[in-house]
Amino acid sequence: MTSLHPPVSEDDPSVATCSGEQVGMCATCQRRTHRYGRGGNPLCSYCRADLQQKWGTSVKPGS
Repeated sequence: MTSLHPPVSEDDPSVATCSGEQVGMCATCQRRTHRYGRGGNPLCSYCRADLQQKWGTSVKPGS
């Protein structure tokens, strides 16, 4: 199943709620997103939703 997402040039909505030092790139699509912890390798909400659809809700932010 492929879902439609905004272009990767648009930030993940989580960027609006975090400070600039907490912004990083999604490990999958390279969209700017909230980075959880120093050197975190996060997923944006769109990529995380795709993985949760495939693997279930055990996929959490920062997984």
